[in-house]
Amino acid sequence: MIKESTIKDISISPILVLLLVSISIFVSHVIVMTTTGDSHYPMVFTELLIDSVILTALLFPLLYFLVFKPLLKQIGAREKAQLQLLANERKFRDLVDSMNEGLIVQNNEGKITYVNQCFADMINLQKEELIDIDLANLLDKTNSENLVRIIENNENNSKSELVWKVNKGNYFYSLVSASKIYDENNINVGRILTITDITKRKEAELKLLIANDKIKEADNIKSEFLSLVSHEIRTPINVVFGFTNIIKEEYGETLSKELDGYINSVKNGLNRLIRTIDLILNTALEISDLTKYEYNNIDISNDILPGILKDFEPIAKEKGISLSYNISSNKKVYADEYSIKQILTHLLDNAIKFTEEGEVVISSYVNTNNEFEINIKDTGIGISEEYSHKMFNIFSQEDSSTTRKYDGNGLGLFLVKKYCEKNNIKISVISEKGKGSSFILSFPSST
Repeated sequence: MIKESTIKDISISPILVLLLVSISIFVSHVIVMTTTGDSHYPMVFTELLIDSVILTALLFPLLYFLVFKPLLKQIGAREKAQLQLLANERKFRDLVDSMNEGLIVQNNEGKITYVNQCFADMINLQKEELIDIDLANLLDKTNSENLVRIIENNENNSKSELVWKVNKGNYFYSLVSASKIYDENNINVGRILTITDITKRKEAELKLLIANDKIKEADNIKSEFLSLVSHEIRTPINVVFGFTNIIKEEYGETLSKELDGYINSVKNGLNRLIRTIDLILNTALEISDLTKYEYNNIDISNDILPGILKDFEPIAKEKGISLSYNISSNKKVYADEYSIKQILTHLLDNAIKFTEEGEVVISSYVNTNNEFEINIKDTGIGISEEYSHKMFNIFSQEDSSTTRKYDGNGLGLFLVKKYCEKNNIKISVISEKGKGSSFILSFPSST
């Protein structure tokens, strides 16, 4: 490091130069006099002195302009350059100290030769206290080994995490990168480490992990609660449902038409209640992202649709509606069986509910894009163009008045849309008010 006091001592005065020249000339004459053995020493001495002064006065301008002035100019330029270098060094040191990242210079023996103010603040020590100490003393064993790995892999210019021991027993987390230092002979003489303090980020990540654990715990509690509610509500309903079936079986022939109608109303009410409970629970699970999907290759045409149609045949028959099924393909699809059953059940339930006369037809086939499709077509009341844009919204109903003709809670189509998305199914609707609707499910082609 350049010292300013050293630079100030370099200046040479012209008067000093003049005296040195005069003395040099005088000394040279004295040497000549003594070697020749001249006996008139006092007289000669006086003459020599006068001659030296005169000769110096004559030679000085020549020497000054030819030798000393260029020399003084060169010395002045060097002094100016050294002052500029000192100023630049100060600026660089101030710049390094003002960095938002810590900086360490380490020699090949592992000793610290320089640190900036930022790292000193991170480690809670004075800069002077860190010079000449072993860098490994600021790390525990594991992080010391990590530091060695970072130094060995410094050519990748990657950053790795290190935990530093701070004064007074604390720690701070950092990202560290290392670069080697080479001298003018391209010999490695040490390394520079840059340190980014990520303690606040790590603390935030820890809080986030704790929060996520709490959310997962809450989701598990919610899932268990919904399962418990579903079981507790279904159990008494199934008991009532079972007794109505026993009554129908045991006393079916002797029951009056009126009593038989009452029992059928009870069964229909229980079925509606079960479907409503299923809708509410499934919606809650879907919104909470707790629905579990199990994907397999399934044959919808032969293994799923016949059972669903069998459940709806009595309802369609009671309304005087024709319910038919056309199978043109039994191609298997990769999907979740439970959600596929729910999609078909909700769409078929709506088709029958909103159809007063005519028919409901279900068709399965392969389209021109080799996609398996199911079309549920009805001759019901249809859907208005205004409502078609929001029919899949939660709690959405085309007629939401208290005097509406058709019951419902606006959850069925919401779940249909969600289940289609989870199974990568494209759902499209063709409908005309007063003429009926077609809901088309397009399954992705198998690869």
